[in-house]
Amino acid sequence: MTSTPIANPQAQLGALPVLGLLGAILSVQVGAAFAKGLFPVLGADGTTMLRLLSAR
Repeated sequence: MTSTPIANPQAQLGALPVLGLLGAILSVQVGAAFAKGLFPVLGADGTTMLRLLSAR
């Protein structure tokens, strides 16, 4: 009698958390770079308000 190995569903999801983490890092960095250009135009309060409203 031979047995067939049962596939581990968790093994196939190994890259998903890593991709999610990289996407989050990229989002924070792009947002900060965009906000840096807005400081001279909107000031600190305006830039903070814009970032908080866009995070909703």
